[in-house]
Amino acid sequence: MKHIQFEKIFILIISIYFLFFIACEYKGPDAIWVENGQGAQKPVINSIEPADSAVAGVCYITLHGENFSEDKSKNIVTFANVDNFYQVVDSSKGKILEIVQAEVKSASSNSLTLYRPNILGDSCLIKVATRGAYQVETFGSPYRVTTVSSQYLRLGSTETINAMAVDNQENLYIYMADKTIHKVTPDKERSLFYDAGIAAVTTMRTGPGGDLYITRQRNTGLYIANADTSMKLDDFPVKITGFDFDENGNIFAAGRESNLIIRNPDGIFKTVGDYEDFEVTVVRIFNGYVYVVAEYRGDLVTIPLMAIWRSEIISAEGDIPIDVGEKELILDWSKSGDFSDSDIMDITFSDVDAGGDCFVATTNGASDTDDSTDPILIIHSDLSSEPFYKGGLLVPSDGEPDASKMVWGSDKYMYIFNSTSGKIFQLGMNRNGAPYYGRGL
Repeated sequence: MKHIQFEKIFILIISIYFLFFIACEYKGPDAIWVENGQGAQKPVINSIEPADSAVAGVCYITLHGENFSEDKSKNIVTFANVDNFYQVVDSSKGKILEIVQAEVKSASSNSLTLYRPNILGDSCLIKVATRGAYQVETFGSPYRVTTVSSQYLRLGSTETINAMAVDNQENLYIYMADKTIHKVTPDKERSLFYDAGIAAVTTMRTGPGGDLYITRQRNTGLYIANADTSMKLDDFPVKITGFDFDENGNIFAAGRESNLIIRNPDGIFKTVGDYEDFEVTVVRIFNGYVYVVAEYRGDLVTIPLMAIWRSEIISAEGDIPIDVGEKELILDWSKSGDFSDSDIMDITFSDVDAGGDCFVATTNGASDTDDSTDPILIIHSDLSSEPFYKGGLLVPSDGEPDASKMVWGSDKYMYIFNSTSGKIFQLGMNRNGAPYYGRGL
């Protein structure tokens, strides 16, 4: 009898036990994958443009292939510098693999265009992951990414530069604040060219006969200098700051509320344009137009305070400028994004055959975002604009975003002076610059 009762009690306990666990069965979250699913198709890289390497001057890298997401945010592209990989046993030895994620500029199902990543190496592995795909693509061949600039000259701790120019032999001339002109050869040999003694220089161009033409801040004088002498060539009818040559030796100049002044090779002046309410700081001739950087000093609220403008050059018989057309707005500087806090120091252009882009040198800009850490802005021919590089590629480790002076050489090199580090850098551009017409006269 007791045996039967124990058996009943045991069965009851076991029943309650199983009922408890069945009633309290744990239900976890839904699986984050589809059981036995294949995911989206694996991305595939068939080729890269430019092939093999991204040399200096290459701003974008394009991956051609298959199965990329058309939503650029759903593609992750990384560059891993294999040259910097070591097996790390002791953290005090070797380096961990250097990996940088590239920003995707645009995407389609068969191509990804990337902004040049901030990485250097002869053997970079490129990987692509696409959201929804379980497999990651690795491009079969290592890719080379070179440096975009090199130190060309380091100034002394007390030296600074007022202006720069380059001649047809790629000699760089720097006008120092102490009123001397120094020459730097392509072999980077620096020597005193001439003690010019001209103060407050703002612009220097290579002109006819290889002479250096010089203007001063808000001064009427036009000066020339060479290895033997410096002298005042002429006086403009107004005070000028910036100037440039056209292909026929005419000089276009401007300054504070002075309009544009044309001086022909015979020394005859003509006032043209519609810039009498502006202070013009930079003048550049390109492809039949005169471009200016100008601050508006009038009362109309509809005119940008700081902007880049251009006016078409109207000539008689193809070589004698008689007027300029109405000014056209190229860029209202307040609409230049992160660059709007910076100062425009100079402008120059790539050759027409290389796209005819306008390069804007800046300084004193903000540096809290990737865009603003590049001191050079590109304005394309369709008037869209973007940083030359992203990610601070042109910012030295001992300096700030700065291109206080800028000049394009006679070939595929640009020179910028970073005043915060006291260094001149040579930038490989991978394209020719537009002519500085004075060099060929």
